[in-house]
Amino acid sequence: MRRGLHEELADVVAARLLTRDQASAVRRAIDSIPPFTGSPRCLHGDLKDVHFHTRDGELVALLDWGDATSGDPLYDLARYSLEGSDAFREFMAGYGPIDSTREALRGYRLRFTVQCLATELRAGGDWFSTYQQRIAADL
Repeated sequence: MRRGLHEELADVVAARLLTRDQASAVRRAIDSIPPFTGSPRCLHGDLKDVHFHTRDGELVALLDWGDATSGDPLYDLARYSLEGSDAFREFMAGYGPIDSTREALRGYRLRFTVQCLATELRAGGDWFSTYQQRIAADL
């Protein structure tokens, strides 16, 4: 069962992976995500380049639906924005304009990255620096 964001933040602060100030800034960024008022959409939950299968420049398959969920499509866009600016820019050119702010994408990226950091901590892993750097970049 996934723990709530506040518990996950408390865990990573207790483990000294984030400071209290960073955790507070993360909470503020996540709390500033505008509420999604539309009908929940099917979300892949783990968009990244390796999950897109193309042939002759056309998307023919979207692989690995293990993290699928439903909700605000901006969550998937925020997750994919972690792939890098060139990949995301190309994706957005095909996706089209969105009625959101960069702050919403930032909040969703922070939420996703905190969840990754907390999962790595629970698993006894040591890949913390990548997630810490992502969080610092968005703060």
